[in-house]
Amino acid sequence: MKLSVKPITAVLLFALFCLQACSPKMSTTLTNTHYDKVKNNTSYAVLPYGSVTMPGEWIAGKYFQPAHQQWFRNKDSVAVSISFGTANKMEFYKEGLNGFAFAMAFYEWEAKYESEHLRQKIQIIEADSANNYVIAKVYSDSVTTIALYGGRECACKEGAFQHYTISSRKTGDAEQVKFLQDIYLKR
Repeated sequence: MKLSVKPITAVLLFALFCLQACSPKMSTTLTNTHYDKVKNNTSYAVLPYGSVTMPGEWIAGKYFQPAHQQWFRNKDSVAVSISFGTANKMEFYKEGLNGFAFAMAFYEWEAKYESEHLRQKIQIIEADSANNYVIAKVYSDSVTTIALYGGRECACKEGAFQHYTISSRKTGDAEQVKFLQDIYLKR
């Protein structure tokens, strides 16, 4: 007996819908990565939590599940990670914590972890309360990363976190900060 793919897909989608409808703690996300040759940009989305468009072609690499972190690399070996998720899943989250206060709490939580567990130094480069983000330099003798910690509203009631990092030996800190600002602020 040969089964058609379409009925199986429909049954699986219906089962997923039923599981989500019956479980208030479960949520459904849609994830997509797409390179547009005409516009020469790469889009990455984790709906309903957020999306980003990066200039140029970026190849998706490893995915680190605990941090919801998708890694990308371009032809110049620049490494970028993008994380989206629900704010209330963060260890430091307290009810009502959102926007810039969330971004600052996210930075402080990460700074404590980086310094205590990874022996990294971390310093704020920019804190933008109007756009709800903090950009920081995370570094040691051998590694430098620029990170953006953001708090955003989303279709989810708790709000969402957005965390971007960039690491490159070919571009300076100012260029990396501008890259993160541009992809965060572009909607």
